[in-house]
Amino acid sequence: MRTRPLLLLTATLLLGLAAAALLLDDRPASGAAVGRRTLPESGARTAEVPASLDELAAPEDRAERSDAPVAVAAPRDEAPADENSAETRGLVALRGWVRRAEDKTPAAGMELAVRFGGDAILVRTNEKGLYRTDEVVPPGVVEFWHSSSGSSGKYPAQLRLEPRQLTVPDGAESPVEHDMKLVSPDVWVDVEVVRQGNRPAEGATVTLERFAPDRGGQRQHRIQRATSDANGRARLAVYDDFGTRAVVLVARLEEGPRMLVSPPRRFENSLRSIWSSSPWRLVLDKEAVIDVRVATRGGTPVRDEPVAVDDGTDLTWWTGPRIVTDERGEARFTGLPAGTYRVRLLEEPEVPADAVTLVAGGRGEADFTAPENDQQLAASGRLVDEDGAPLPERSVTVRCVETGETVWAATDASGEFEAYAAPCATVRVSASRGVYADVFEPDELEASFGATDLVLRRTRDVANEEVLFDVVNARTGALVPDVLVLTYRAPRTGDVAFHRARDGRAGPRCPIDPSTTLVVGAPGYRRTSLTLEDLLERDDPVRVLLEPGALRTLLVRDADGAPIAGARVLDAGRLLGSTDGEGRFVVDLVEALEGPLSIAYEALEAHWNPGDGAADVGPAVVVLEAGD
Repeated sequence: MRTRPLLLLTATLLLGLAAAALLLDDRPASGAAVGRRTLPESGARTAEVPASLDELAAPEDRAERSDAPVAVAAPRDEAPADENSAETRGLVALRGWVRRAEDKTPAAGMELAVRFGGDAILVRTNEKGLYRTDEVVPPGVVEFWHSSSGSSGKYPAQLRLEPRQLTVPDGAESPVEHDMKLVSPDVWVDVEVVRQGNRPAEGATVTLERFAPDRGGQRQHRIQRATSDANGRARLAVYDDFGTRAVVLVARLEEGPRMLVSPPRRFENSLRSIWSSSPWRLVLDKEAVIDVRVATRGGTPVRDEPVAVDDGTDLTWWTGPRIVTDERGEARFTGLPAGTYRVRLLEEPEVPADAVTLVAGGRGEADFTAPENDQQLAASGRLVDEDGAPLPERSVTVRCVETGETVWAATDASGEFEAYAAPCATVRVSASRGVYADVFEPDELEASFGATDLVLRRTRDVANEEVLFDVVNARTGALVPDVLVLTYRAPRTGDVAFHRARDGRAGPRCPIDPSTTLVVGAPGYRRTSLTLEDLLERDDPVRVLLEPGALRTLLVRDADGAPIAGARVLDAGRLLGSTDGEGRFVVDLVEALEGPLSIAYEALEAHWNPGDGAADVGPAVVVLEAGD
């Protein structure tokens, strides 16, 4: 009898065909999840995605997609959805490839944190570098970060994913495609932290601080940190994004009330000077301290006196430390390694600095006699939030209108502050604002000297987010290299944040506020200024157009600040033109200029170099004075 074996063979063939059909069709059938398992509430870890035939296809075999960080939906068949389906609720799945930028090989086994709308989920790339989420992502901005701990240490935390942000538009079809590249750093810095006796130090904080040439009188630096493992090893991925000229490495380890600290290692000239085939060794030792006392000649303690300590060079391995004296006129600096330090009073330049030499675990002292002054209470009050709750540890600026003297004070745990200054008639008080500060009402409060019970209320807690956009040539559409983005909050142009985009893909961190303004420029292109609101209203992908050429407005003034009309602007004797009725003249910097421009009017003259104030916001002011 051959009937039964024939039936079994037929059934086997049918099952095989059904299985092949499921592999070829990656879409869910009848609400079931194929190739993945359904996520619980957001924040849970997803399962690793098995590779289907569609997923194993190379990225170039898929439909073409733009490189801009804006979602492009993959096509799928129409299917009716019930009210509770992900499609009805506007939720989509995400998927894409993660590959190494240098050789295009897949980043396999990388755990990714996908953040959206205040939530996050974890996914892992498969052996082909493919990741995929379930349909849980709503429309809006999505950010990708990689988890070094969830990747078995294979991918250090400092590695960059690009582009790590995309925007999922309303009505996008699922899955939304988003490929990323894993960008290797310019330099890997390996560190070995040990105790005395060469015992590995686990849990030490390694700080790497990089410095670039000052810009606009402000020091530029970047800080990175890593924690040593059980073998005392730590690794930092360093990207030279602003022209590093010096590097400092130091390690710290807190053990109860005391701290161990290593002498700093310094590297000069460039980031490449820190490269080494073997780890840099940092040896921990006991911290040293410096006690400072400040008093007048009569012995009266001076409170709120800013004091700074450094190692006597322009390089410091910490961003301070700068502290103020207490009511006893005392201040203490802790966590210092052995070495020689310079201690100085920041607001008393006529008082000589004091040199203090420390041994490991030692204690030094610095006593200062401050000049007699008639400082009195200039203003006092408090800072509160929208609900009237105190705002502690906030900075307050008090400026005397008549003298221009400016002093600072910090709010205590109750949100209260007191500021002292030499007497004047009127002061202006404000909650110190930088580019990223909150908004207070009033923005600046004018009061009589010695006023008390002043209240500044925060009206808006300003969020700060990374804003992505491409800077392109307005004529060719090509990305513009070496872009500089200046961010400030109008009308205050004194507080400026800088962001450089070497490849034309900019991502400055901006305060989400109507007053936020961006100035975008690049060598050989004319600057453009736009508000953040205007930028966010543009279509995706967001692009900022720069016109080739470079214009700079000169405002020509006399010594009293009055505009000078008719002043001649010359380049090596060649007349370029004259200032208008308001003392303005526009220079086309793309023209071949022989050197610094000469501006002259009757017996007054001045010179202006096109490179002066290249990073400033607004026109350049040129003051004419009597010539020799």
